Amino acid sequence: MKLHQLIESQISILSKSQDVHNLIIVSQGGLGKTTTLLKTLKARGLQEGHNYYYKTAHFTPLGFFQSLEETNNLATPKLLILDDTEGLSNNKIVISFLKSATWASYNDERLVCYNSSRKSDNKTLSFKGKMIMLFNEMPSGKIWGQAFIDRSLVLELKPTQQEIFETIRKEILHKPYKNLDYSRRNRVFQFIVKNSNSTSIISFRTLIKAFNNIMYCPQHWQELTLQLLGNKSETSQAVKHNQLL
Repeated sequence: MKLHQLIESQISILSKSQDVHNLIIVSQGGLGKTTTLLKTLKARGLQEGHNYYYKTAHFTPLGFFQSLEETNNLATPKLLILDDTEGLSNNKIVISFLKSATWASYNDERLVCYNSSRKSDNKTLSFKGKMIMLFNEMPSGKIWGQAFIDRSLVLELKPTQQEIFETIRKEILHKPYKNLDYSRRNRVFQFIVKNSNSTSIISFRTLIKAFNNIMYCPQHWQELTLQLLGNKSETSQAVKHNQLL
Protein backbone atom coordinates (compact mmCIF):
# COMPACT_ATOMS: atom_id res chain seq x y z
CA MET A 1 0.00 0.00 0.00
CA LYS A 2 1.21 3.51 -0.84
CA LEU A 3 1.49 6.17 1.87
CA HIS A 4 -1.68 8.01 0.82
CA GLN A 5 -3.58 4.71 0.67
CA LEU A 6 -2.53 3.80 4.20
CA ILE A 7 -3.61 7.20 5.50
CA GLU A 8 -6.85 7.06 3.51
CA SER A 9 -7.75 3.65 4.96
CA GLN A 10 -7.13 4.82 8.53
CA ILE A 11 -9.13 8.04 8.04
CA SER A 12 -12.01 5.95 6.68
CA ILE A 13 -11.97 3.74 9.80
CA LEU A 14 -11.66 6.76 12.11
CA SER A 15 -14.57 8.57 10.42
CA LYS A 16 -16.94 5.59 10.54
CA SER A 17 -16.04 4.00 13.89
CA GLN A 18 -18.27 4.58 16.89
CA ASP A 19 -15.55 3.35 19.25
CA VAL A 20 -12.28 4.85 18.02
CA HIS A 21 -11.83 8.62 18.13
CA ASN A 22 -8.12 9.22 17.63
CA LEU A 23 -5.56 8.39 14.93
CA ILE A 24 -1.82 8.59 15.66
CA ILE A 25 0.43 8.86 12.60
CA VAL A 26 4.14 8.32 13.22
CA SER A 27 7.05 8.80 10.84
CA GLN A 28 10.49 10.33 10.68
CA GLY A 29 10.32 14.10 10.24
CA GLY A 30 10.65 15.43 6.70
CA LEU A 31 8.95 12.52 4.90
CA GLY A 32 5.81 14.43 3.99
CA LYS A 33 3.24 12.93 6.38
CA THR A 34 1.56 16.31 6.94
CA THR A 35 1.44 17.12 3.21
CA THR A 36 0.15 13.64 2.38
CA LEU A 37 -2.50 13.82 5.10
CA LEU A 38 -3.80 17.21 3.93
CA LYS A 39 -3.85 16.04 0.29
CA THR A 40 -5.79 12.94 1.34
CA LEU A 41 -8.38 15.05 3.18
CA LYS A 42 -8.73 17.29 0.12
CA ALA A 43 -9.21 14.26 -2.12
CA ARG A 44 -12.06 13.16 0.18
CA GLY A 45 -13.72 16.54 -0.39
CA LEU A 46 -12.98 17.80 3.13
CA GLN A 47 -12.23 21.49 3.66
CA GLU A 48 -10.26 23.22 6.39
CA GLY A 49 -12.53 25.36 8.52
CA HIS A 50 -15.58 23.38 7.40
CA ASN A 51 -14.76 19.72 8.13
CA TYR A 52 -11.44 19.99 9.97
CA TYR A 53 -9.02 22.29 11.73
CA TYR A 54 -5.26 21.95 11.40
CA LYS A 55 -3.30 23.16 14.42
CA THR A 56 0.35 23.06 15.42
CA ALA A 57 0.15 21.62 18.90
CA HIS A 58 1.29 24.49 21.12
CA PHE A 59 -1.59 25.26 23.46
CA THR A 60 -2.52 26.64 26.81
CA PRO A 61 -5.18 24.49 28.49
CA LEU A 62 -7.82 27.13 27.72
CA GLY A 63 -6.64 27.42 24.11
CA PHE A 64 -6.93 23.66 23.63
CA PHE A 65 -10.36 23.55 25.24
CA GLN A 66 -11.51 26.31 22.87
CA SER A 67 -10.16 24.30 19.91
CA LEU A 68 -12.31 21.36 21.02
CA GLU A 69 -15.34 23.67 21.18
CA GLU A 70 -14.62 24.97 17.66
CA THR A 71 -14.21 21.42 16.33
CA ASN A 72 -17.62 20.47 17.70
CA ASN A 73 -19.16 23.13 15.43
CA LEU A 74 -17.63 21.68 12.24
CA ALA A 75 -19.42 19.55 9.68
CA THR A 76 -18.83 15.77 9.75
CA PRO A 77 -16.36 14.21 10.40
CA LYS A 78 -15.35 17.10 12.75
CA LEU A 79 -11.57 16.51 12.68
CA LEU A 80 -8.99 18.25 14.84
CA ILE A 81 -5.51 17.65 13.40
CA LEU A 82 -2.61 18.22 15.81
CA ASP A 83 0.87 18.57 14.31
CA ASP A 84 4.18 18.96 16.18
CA THR A 85 2.47 16.91 18.87
CA GLU A 86 5.68 16.41 20.85
CA GLY A 87 5.16 19.98 22.06
CA LEU A 88 2.24 18.78 24.20
CA SER A 89 4.25 16.19 26.12
CA ASN A 90 5.03 18.53 29.01
CA ASN A 91 1.48 19.84 29.38
CA LYS A 92 -0.29 17.40 31.71
CA ILE A 93 -3.58 19.33 31.67
CA VAL A 94 -3.82 19.26 27.86
CA ILE A 95 -2.91 15.55 27.85
CA SER A 96 -5.76 14.93 30.32
CA PHE A 97 -8.10 16.85 27.96
CA LEU A 98 -6.92 14.67 25.06
CA LYS A 99 -7.67 11.51 27.00
CA SER A 100 -11.14 12.74 27.96
CA ALA A 101 -11.89 13.86 24.40
CA THR A 102 -11.04 10.48 22.88
CA TRP A 103 -12.66 8.03 25.30
CA ALA A 104 -16.26 7.86 26.51
CA SER A 105 -16.41 7.59 30.29
CA TYR A 106 -19.95 8.58 31.28
CA ASN A 107 -23.21 7.83 29.50
CA ASP A 108 -21.23 7.20 26.29
CA GLU A 109 -20.15 10.84 26.30
CA ARG A 110 -16.62 12.17 25.99
CA LEU A 111 -16.72 14.86 28.63
CA VAL A 112 -13.89 17.39 28.91
CA CYS A 113 -13.91 19.63 31.98
CA TYR A 114 -12.08 22.95 32.14
CA ASN A 115 -11.59 24.13 35.71
CA SER A 116 -10.57 27.77 36.05
CA SER A 117 -9.32 29.60 39.14
CA ARG A 118 -12.62 31.47 38.85
CA LYS A 119 -15.57 29.12 39.28
CA SER A 120 -17.67 31.25 36.94
CA ASP A 121 -15.29 30.27 34.11
CA ASN A 122 -15.56 26.51 34.66
CA LYS A 123 -16.80 24.67 31.57
CA THR A 124 -17.78 21.13 30.56
CA LEU A 125 -17.81 20.02 26.93
CA SER A 126 -19.18 16.86 25.36
CA PHE A 127 -16.72 16.37 22.50
CA LYS A 128 -18.27 15.01 19.30
CA GLY A 129 -15.26 15.18 16.99
CA LYS A 130 -12.27 13.04 16.10
CA MET A 131 -8.55 13.73 16.33
CA ILE A 132 -5.50 13.00 14.21
CA MET A 133 -2.13 13.43 15.88
CA LEU A 134 1.19 13.55 14.02
CA PHE A 135 4.36 12.35 15.74
CA ASN A 136 7.98 12.05 14.58
CA GLU A 137 8.48 9.03 16.84
CA MET A 138 6.22 6.67 18.75
CA PRO A 139 4.65 8.44 21.73
CA SER A 140 5.83 7.24 25.12
CA GLY A 141 3.36 5.32 27.23
CA LYS A 142 4.95 6.87 30.31
CA ILE A 143 4.03 10.37 29.13
CA TRP A 144 0.74 9.81 27.33
CA GLY A 145 -0.45 6.71 29.14
CA GLN A 146 -0.45 3.31 27.46
CA ALA A 147 -4.23 3.13 27.62
CA PHE A 148 -4.49 6.33 25.51
CA ILE A 149 -2.21 4.83 22.84
CA ASP A 150 -4.01 1.47 22.93
CA ARG A 151 -7.38 3.18 22.40
CA SER A 152 -6.08 5.01 19.31
CA LEU A 153 -5.53 3.84 15.77
CA VAL A 154 -1.76 3.86 15.22
CA LEU A 155 -0.18 4.14 11.78
CA GLU A 156 3.61 3.88 11.95
CA LEU A 157 5.20 4.70 8.59
CA LYS A 158 8.64 3.24 7.89
CA PRO A 159 9.33 3.75 4.19
CA THR A 160 12.42 2.15 2.69
CA GLN A 161 15.15 4.36 1.28
CA GLN A 162 14.02 3.45 -2.23
CA GLU A 163 10.44 4.48 -1.41
CA ILE A 164 11.70 7.80 -0.05
CA PHE A 165 13.66 8.43 -3.27
CA GLU A 166 10.61 7.55 -5.34
CA THR A 167 8.43 9.94 -3.35
CA ILE A 168 11.02 12.72 -3.70
CA ARG A 169 11.17 12.10 -7.44
CA LYS A 170 7.39 12.36 -7.78
CA GLU A 171 6.58 15.04 -5.21
CA ILE A 172 9.59 17.36 -4.97
CA LEU A 173 12.01 17.11 -7.87
CA HIS A 174 9.73 18.43 -10.61
CA LYS A 175 8.57 21.45 -8.59
CA PRO A 176 10.36 24.80 -9.15
CA TYR A 177 12.75 25.81 -6.38
CA LYS A 178 13.81 29.46 -6.40
CA ASN A 179 16.20 30.04 -9.34
CA LEU A 180 17.40 26.43 -9.48
CA ASP A 181 16.54 24.90 -12.86
CA TYR A 182 15.49 21.27 -13.27
CA SER A 183 18.91 20.23 -14.59
CA ARG A 184 20.68 21.31 -11.40
CA ARG A 185 17.90 19.99 -9.16
CA ASN A 186 18.19 16.61 -10.83
CA ARG A 187 21.99 16.74 -10.60
CA VAL A 188 21.73 17.19 -6.83
CA PHE A 189 19.15 14.42 -6.53
CA GLN A 190 21.20 11.94 -8.54
CA PHE A 191 24.27 12.77 -6.44
CA ILE A 192 22.31 11.98 -3.28
CA VAL A 193 21.00 8.70 -4.73
CA LYS A 194 24.49 7.61 -5.86
CA ASN A 195 26.19 8.43 -2.57
CA SER A 196 23.59 7.14 -0.11
CA ASN A 197 24.09 3.96 1.86
CA SER A 198 21.99 2.08 4.38
CA THR A 199 22.90 4.51 7.19
CA SER A 200 22.40 7.73 5.23
CA ILE A 201 19.92 10.29 6.56
CA ILE A 202 17.37 10.90 3.80
CA SER A 203 14.24 13.05 3.87
CA PHE A 204 12.57 15.80 1.84
CA ARG A 205 14.52 18.27 3.99
CA THR A 206 17.80 16.65 2.93
CA LEU A 207 17.09 17.54 -0.69
CA ILE A 208 16.10 21.13 0.13
CA LYS A 209 19.31 21.63 2.13
CA ALA A 210 21.32 20.15 -0.74
CA PHE A 211 19.61 22.57 -3.14
CA ASN A 212 20.81 25.39 -0.91
CA ASN A 213 24.33 23.94 -0.95
CA ILE A 214 24.61 24.09 -4.73
CA MET A 215 22.97 27.53 -4.91
CA TYR A 216 24.99 29.31 -2.25
CA CYS A 217 28.22 27.31 -2.08
CA PRO A 218 28.63 25.81 -5.58
CA GLN A 219 32.36 25.08 -5.14
CA HIS A 220 31.81 22.80 -2.14
CA TRP A 221 28.22 21.62 -2.51
CA GLN A 222 29.15 17.96 -2.95
CA GLU A 223 31.21 17.79 0.22
CA LEU A 224 28.52 19.62 2.19
CA THR A 225 25.83 17.33 0.83
CA LEU A 226 27.79 14.22 1.80
CA GLN A 227 27.91 15.58 5.33
CA LEU A 228 24.14 15.95 5.25
CA LEU A 229 23.96 12.25 4.42
CA GLY A 230 26.23 11.39 7.33
CA ASN A 231 28.97 10.08 5.01
CA LYS A 232 31.77 12.21 6.45
CA SER A 233 34.39 9.46 6.31
CA GLU A 234 33.74 9.01 2.60
CA THR A 235 33.68 12.69 1.71
CA SER A 236 36.99 13.15 -0.06
CA GLN A 237 36.82 9.96 -2.10
CA ALA A 238 33.18 10.46 -3.10
CA VAL A 239 33.69 14.07 -4.16
CA LYS A 240 36.64 13.03 -6.31
CA HIS A 241 34.54 10.36 -8.03
CA ASN A 242 31.61 12.68 -8.60
CA GLN A 243 33.30 15.77 -9.98
CA LEU A 244 31.84 15.01 -13.39
CA LEU A 245 28.28 14.40 -12.19
